Amino acid sequence: MTSIRSDAAARRAQLLDAADAVFGEHGITAPLDLVVERAGVGRATLYRNFPDRAALIEAMLQRTVEKIQAHVAELGDRDDALFELIGGMARRIVHSPALADYWRAVDQNDPPIRAARQRVLKLMEPALQRARAAGLCRADLELADLSLISSMLGAALRGRTRARPRPPGRACAGAAAPGAARTGRSRRMKPLKPIPDWEEHEKPTLPGSASMPWHPPHRRAAYAAVAVLVAITGGLGNALLSANLPWIQGQMGLQPAEANWLVAAYLMVNVTANLLVFKFRQEYGIRLFAELGLGVYAALAVLHLAVGGLATTMLVRAASGFAGAACTTLGTLYMLQALPRKYVGNLLVVGMGLSQLAVPLAWLVSPGLLDHGEWHNLYLFEAGLALCAFAAVVILKLPPGIQIKVFEPLDFVTFALLAPALAMLVIVLSQGYLHWWFDTPWLGWLLAAATVLILAAFLIEHYRRNPLLQIRWLMGPTMLRFIAGAFLIRFLTNEQSYGMVTMMRTLGMGPDQMAPLFAVILLGVLVGIAAGALTFGPKALIPQLLASILLLGSAAFLDQHRTSLDRPMDFALSQFLAAVGSGMFMGPLMLMGIRQAMARGLDHIVSFIVVLSLTQTFGGLAGSALLGSYQLHREHVYSSQLVSQLDPADPVVAQRLRAQQQGYARLVTDPAQRQAQAAASLAQATRREANVRAFNDVFALSGWLAIGFLGWLLLEVLFRNPTVKKAIRPAAAAAPSR
Repeated sequence: MTSIRSDAAARRAQLLDAADAVFGEHGITAPLDLVVERAGVGRATLYRNFPDRAALIEAMLQRTVEKIQAHVAELGDRDDALFELIGGMARRIVHSPALADYWRAVDQNDPPIRAARQRVLKLMEPALQRARAAGLCRADLELADLSLISSMLGAALRGRTRARPRPPGRACAGAAAPGAARTGRSRRMKPLKPIPDWEEHEKPTLPGSASMPWHPPHRRAAYAAVAVLVAITGGLGNALLSANLPWIQGQMGLQPAEANWLVAAYLMVNVTANLLVFKFRQEYGIRLFAELGLGVYAALAVLHLAVGGLATTMLVRAASGFAGAACTTLGTLYMLQALPRKYVGNLLVVGMGLSQLAVPLAWLVSPGLLDHGEWHNLYLFEAGLALCAFAAVVILKLPPGIQIKVFEPLDFVTFALLAPALAMLVIVLSQGYLHWWFDTPWLGWLLAAATVLILAAFLIEHYRRNPLLQIRWLMGPTMLRFIAGAFLIRFLTNEQSYGMVTMMRTLGMGPDQMAPLFAVILLGVLVGIAAGALTFGPKALIPQLLASILLLGSAAFLDQHRTSLDRPMDFALSQFLAAVGSGMFMGPLMLMGIRQAMARGLDHIVSFIVVLSLTQTFGGLAGSALLGSYQLHREHVYSSQLVSQLDPADPVVAQRLRAQQQGYARLVTDPAQRQAQAAASLAQATRREANVRAFNDVFALSGWLAIGFLGWLLLEVLFRNPTVKKAIRPAAAAAPSR
């Protein structure tokens, strides 16, 4: 009889384990036949133990409560038992995500659910009292707050696997610690508007993000289309300007330094807007954020069609900088509505990558827009695109989110210090190469002023109770490594955006000749985004970054032996590889940073967004500035070497000069002028060859930087491997005894 009871209990446990696995893989609504198949029993056995799905789920919840009870008994009277229990809750969320979601989403007034919840809270109450008495948590922490912490864990750990069982239990419980920053819900912030009665799976992940209700397929497709439109709109205007800058410079009668201010105006506003964009969304809502950003941009773009001077062009570029900051976020938020919530990670990768399509698209559409030689066509297209995007976000609005009071007066003090400081850094990096670094005193004064303003802002933030930027966290070793890595990987993309493009321009290639190559680049970016989204997962982040660096480095080395005879499509293979790498790295970089920020608390999200924006903006700017300066230096070196070899007494040089003179014989009758023209033509050819050699050095430098970066990242991964750590510790302990 005992044996029969034992067998029945074993089969019951076997069915519960199978249900846990099946529901974790396929959701709580998975067919029960899958449970039967996984357990290896008959259907009759399942229904003899659990008459229906509700009974099965209730039994799973009951088993979870029993595990919590056993864990409480095991911990005894430990003062830190509360944190261990929260860690255990996190582990159960990782192992049983579907059951955890059901626990939070089910009707809380259902008698079995209410009884189970009250039992869990009663079990945790003594641990909470001991933690408060020992000063390990805040005195105002209540049992109801533990449910909130559980929900935070569910959001933070969504997508983790059993292979990564160590959850950030203490990090989330740290929100309850006495010294924790009073942000988010820990500050008892009340929503500014009533919160709708969302289902659990519909709730927004963070204040300032959109909720995720159910949408029919046609609406999901519309959200995806708007995401693409908005994301491209944010960057296409500036990309059109950059692709056609030499032509626009000539049309407007500008000097190179003046034309460069148009690009700088976009970057100055774009890099500073992210300081307040996230908090603006949290306090004033996503819809106002979307409509204000695109509305101002569209209005100025239309105005520019009527008044096409330098001043209005600068205003439009500045407005497009703000719109770019808004549109990158909007494109991601719209894309997240395109599929159910379980695909949120994949959609985040796609949404973050969409803005990278703007540059190749700008080069592709530029020849058609300039067919009639009218610069107004560029701005007409930009204005039309801005109006279409504005209309799209007004007609198809994002679902509402949660609005909370987040702005503080000192936020605007910090912004008033950092905004001009960052703008000064943009000016220095964009103008330094053109005016040359050491020949223009005002560049030095700008750099000094920016340093003072940044230090002042950092001092304010360091001592604030609720800082806008978490300086202590940003200055920690983990975030410093992240900042360096994000900066370097963006720096490497300049092999394409600066090196290849500038070399082709030096050889006389324009948008007409470059369009086929940028079709290849567009394909590469799409492949990179798709690869990042399809392979998304916690274990794939580092391999994706390694693959991106490897692709960017390979492209650089493929380009290091170019000649003046090369044409755009000769770069097709190398630039396809570079485009795949560029399209792949942004998603994992974003997700790694968000994970680190979420482990610290919601108040760290602003700091991460600002840091990511700064590394990408200044990585691109510094890359162009430093590689441009290096190219100019190497060009002077090669020019000196080549000119020193141009001895008119040399038979080869003399023959080349005679050939040049014969070419001008029909146009220039004066022998002295023919000789001077031939010498000038030879000098021009010499400088062209010197430029090509200098660009080869730029490509080689980018390749070696990629190798160094790849080696550093591999060492980071190697020394963080648990097996390597175990091998190193005994060796380190044995070293002093020798």
